[in-house]
Amino acid sequence: MKSLLLDTHILLWHVNEPDLLSDKIKQAVDTYDKVYVSAISCFEINWLVRHNRVVLPNGLNYTAWITRIQELTDIEFLNITPEIASLSVELFEHHKDPWDRLVIATALIHDCHLASVDTKFPLYQELNNKLIN
Repeated sequence: MKSLLLDTHILLWHVNEPDLLSDKIKQAVDTYDKVYVSAISCFEINWLVRHNRVVLPNGLNYTAWITRIQELTDIEFLNITPEIASLSVELFEHHKDPWDRLVIATALIHDCHLASVDTKFPLYQELNNKLIN
């Protein structure tokens, strides 16, 4: 079974601005058996909305927006486990952002391909050929 984890910005683009996604990411979202999002992305998006760094479409607040995603898509949300938290700390510090480190650790623990255009993600050898951008 092929599974895909969407990085936070990829989730935002997939739902709000799909034209920003590469054809490679669009194809992966359409063809993979499972599409996941880390719970840390929910925290990050809500934080960005609250601090006026992201505006959600149609005047939706975060709660209404995430509820629509859960109702209208097959995307599943993965919790942050002690194992994920531990691995995110143990990873080499190519990336200082703890949110992104948790996304990477989630992909590794769940053996998912990772959709992201973050320029630091390719530095993680642990992702091998699992990065889709």
